[in-house]
Amino acid sequence: MNSHKWYSARPLEPLGGPSDRVMNSSHESPGGHDPYSTPQSNLGRPLEDAPLASLYQRLGGALVDGGLSSTCLLAPLFMAGDSHLLWESVRTEDKETMMRLLSGGEYPLTAALLSILVVFDLWLLFKDGQTIGKRMVGSRIVRTSGVRAGFIRIVGLREFLSRLLYAVPFVGSAFMIVGHSMILLPQRRCLHDYIADTKVVRI
Repeated sequence: MNSHKWYSARPLEPLGGPSDRVMNSSHESPGGHDPYSTPQSNLGRPLEDAPLASLYQRLGGALVDGGLSSTCLLAPLFMAGDSHLLWESVRTEDKETMMRLLSGGEYPLTAALLSILVVFDLWLLFKDGQTIGKRMVGSRIVRTSGVRAGFIRIVGLREFLSRLLYAVPFVGSAFMIVGHSMILLPQRRCLHDYIADTKVVRI
């Protein structure tokens, strides 16, 4: 009596056969990209092809940074109920009282808040070439070649040296107006960008 063959007589396919190819192809997208592959990082790659930050991004970042600084200066004064002293000094053009109220000497919290803000901004500039405002609007400071801008270049040339230039008596205000107006040119670079060989890109 013949025994019943319960197993299949079909030979096993070698690894990499049609069934494996069907299984592997199911993991690939129509474009040939495997979504399960290890993602490739863009860190360290030049950003020469990154688009320039728009005027709205440049303005938005500046407004955020300025708003944070103003909050650090004014919040302690309002909390102490001394806002009327500031308005009175503005009305009477009493610059001495105005500077005393805003310098942080009268309100230790002012100095503390400004110190925290400055340290955090410096850390962001060192790490990513960004301030809080630039991070919020999605922009970044880089060299004109697209590579990472160094901390000394950003802080020493782009910020400190340009502010010294803007503070020159009689002509500093003109430098500031002309320097910031240069952002309207196609290159979208202010005077401080030309001084430091930098540009602001969208990320």
